[in-house]
Amino acid sequence: MDRIVDTLNKVDQLKFIVDQRAVRDRFVKLEKACKKKTREDLRASGIAPNEPSELDQALEEIIEKINFAEQQKEASCAEKQQEIDKEKETAEAVRRRAMERLSESRAREVCRKRKGGETSESVGYLREERSGHESKGKPSRFEKERSLHRGKKSGERT
Repeated sequence: MDRIVDTLNKVDQLKFIVDQRAVRDRFVKLEKACKKKTREDLRASGIAPNEPSELDQALEEIIEKINFAEQQKEASCAEKQQEIDKEKETAEAVRRRAMERLSESRAREVCRKRKGGETSESVGYLREERSGHESKGKPSRFEKERSLHRGKKSGERT
């Protein structure tokens, strides 16, 4: 449109003072008239359509090019949108995998704790006390209680 405006403003034989809006409005008017004429020619039954003028042929060619350009633009927009959607799906899948692995690692930590990998402080203290008394040769309080407890159990059975 800018090129058309510049070309018309440079003409010396006839003085044109136009802007981009005027050119666009005139083109839209010509386009509507051409489409209307084409529809009327197609609706007329039994009448051979008139030969299109040079102006009509040029307008039809321009309209076809505009329609083709719009279709290409829509197709490229659709492709870009598909790429964006695909990237979003990929990113979401990566996030899900990362979260699954985090939850799986937490589950492993919980299982490890349940299996007895770590002991409570009281159990650790009793084990230390037991090992300390065994090395001295005398029975620990833990062993005394254990033997008393075993004796009660054996007495209950009889």
